[in-house]
Amino acid sequence: MIKTATGINGISQIDSELERIEEYEAGKESTAAAYLGAMWRIDWLRERELAMKDAAPKDTMKIELWPIEKPIPYARNARKIPQSAIDKVAASIQEFGWQQPIVVDVDGVVVVGHVRLLAAKQLGEKKVPVHVARGLTPGQIKAFRLMDNRSHQESGWDVELLAPELAELQALSIDVSLTGFDAEEISKFLDPGSSDGRPPESFTEYDETIPTEHQCPKCGYTWSGAAAPKPEAT
Repeated sequence: MIKTATGINGISQIDSELERIEEYEAGKESTAAAYLGAMWRIDWLRERELAMKDAAPKDTMKIELWPIEKPIPYARNARKIPQSAIDKVAASIQEFGWQQPIVVDVDGVVVVGHVRLLAAKQLGEKKVPVHVARGLTPGQIKAFRLMDNRSHQESGWDVELLAPELAELQALSIDVSLTGFDAEEISKFLDPGSSDGRPPESFTEYDETIPTEHQCPKCGYTWSGAAAPKPEAT
């Protein structure tokens, strides 16, 4: 929070000086010196307030509304964005509104939030919330962009905690697809024992006759082959 120059009972010191000027102009102040002194103090207080605003804590985040065409997608964004991801984020914005801004550098190039920007365009949004990442070097911007994408790959899911969360959402009549999970994933989390035990369709055969690659663990010799077919029952 930015502090302002305030006096007793929260009355601005600048307002107090303005009152003194009004008293002088009304003939209540007897000397021009008091008038000039008040004017000088007002200038000083205003400069002080501006300086204090410039010295605001660096951990504050300023969010601005920009026309949707103003943020510039990073041309070399290495993260591939499938349409399914855009659809899920678009559904999230529709349901929950904007809870995270798009982060851009001082030139307006997107650092974090490419998917959110694409989702907003898909929804026909006119403006988007933007935070300008100031005070970072070009190298730091590049590293931050990659880190934000890469960091998501470091985490996984604790299914024992996730399943009750999804179940509670269902009990609250919340559309669980808004969580971003696909229907098949949700079904698996909610009922992990639902598998019928059959192999995937890609496994047309699943006995010892499947051709298999082999390698000797000692000499490294490799060969492939399969067991002889089982004789048909007579």
